[in-house]
Amino acid sequence: MNSNRYKQFGAALALALVLAQSTFAGLATPSGIAKVTVPGGVGRTEFFGMPFARPVEFSGTISAVSTSGGNATFTVALDAGQSGIPALNSASQNVDAWYVLEILDGPAIGFLLPCTGNSGDTSITVEGDTGTISVPAGTKFAIRKEWTLSTLFGAASTTNKFGYGNSSSATTINGWVQVYNVATGTIISYYVNEAGTTSKRYNWRSSTSTTDRNHVPLRLGRGMILVNRKSSDLDIPVSGEYRVARTRLSVPVNKLSFVANPGPTDVTFEDSTIPATSPTRATGNPSSTSGDTWQVWNPVTRTFTSYRVGGTSNANGPSMYSLANARVNPTIPAFKAIGVKPAGTTGNAVVTIAPKI
Repeated sequence: MNSNRYKQFGAALALALVLAQSTFAGLATPSGIAKVTVPGGVGRTEFFGMPFARPVEFSGTISAVSTSGGNATFTVALDAGQSGIPALNSASQNVDAWYVLEILDGPAIGFLLPCTGNSGDTSITVEGDTGTISVPAGTKFAIRKEWTLSTLFGAASTTNKFGYGNSSSATTINGWVQVYNVATGTIISYYVNEAGTTSKRYNWRSSTSTTDRNHVPLRLGRGMILVNRKSSDLDIPVSGEYRVARTRLSVPVNKLSFVANPGPTDVTFEDSTIPATSPTRATGNPSSTSGDTWQVWNPVTRTFTSYRVGGTSNANGPSMYSLANARVNPTIPAFKAIGVKPAGTTGNAVVTIAPKI
């Protein structure tokens, strides 16, 4: 990529992106800086998908994998010269200690699996698994810190782009970050809270709690919701390392999850390989409930448009259908997220979405 290359995106999330030249190594060497704009309008809602990752903290190889209760445990060896892995079972949403394991090569390349625990430097347990995709001995992995409210959107302060106030509805609040809970199907809103009188303190908090939540994890590869509470545009700076591989996620079936477009450019369903890699195709009329449902948010109408993968192949074009049975190839804008609800009743499904290379 060319140094100081500038590109403007005119989609629902207006963007200004600068990619700095760097040598490709692993899956996320190029660095990127972007300005994400949520257009003005009180209550304007966008499903945000961050394509940039935080730096690699540890790396090594996997020698074996086992699965229990839908969660995988990897037997690992760190690369030479690295210090020991810290505890990966953080439970505090006020400490920057949340981690994700990324698989860097082999058949399972691109998997992003949240870390839930470890046994020193020899094994790592994650949330989810790789399904039927094998992880051969010698597969390379990296461990990164997950994004959090403070690391992605800035520390709570009077200069934070989201504004601040003594409640989530204060007139000085410019916007909210909303995190969707896949397990419960509920949304939690976070804002920059101002507490105290003469000696004021600032922290990220949820709209329903007085507990500080500066480091709520914002999972890599997943989507979140940004809400503008002003008539003017809400401009948010973001930066990090640009991943160049597809994203693979292990998500619960029959539950809605939000998946981030993994690249800083628009991508169609066909480009992103969704028609070819969606876990379950619809049988018969795609408007039936037999296949995975993919959903794209329309911020103007404040509604989702739903799609399914139909047929048994991608012959004659991408087999993506609207529920009106029209064959289509929707676009997923840069820095956006889409919904996916894999068909099934229990367990996990592997969903993938590729960047436009």
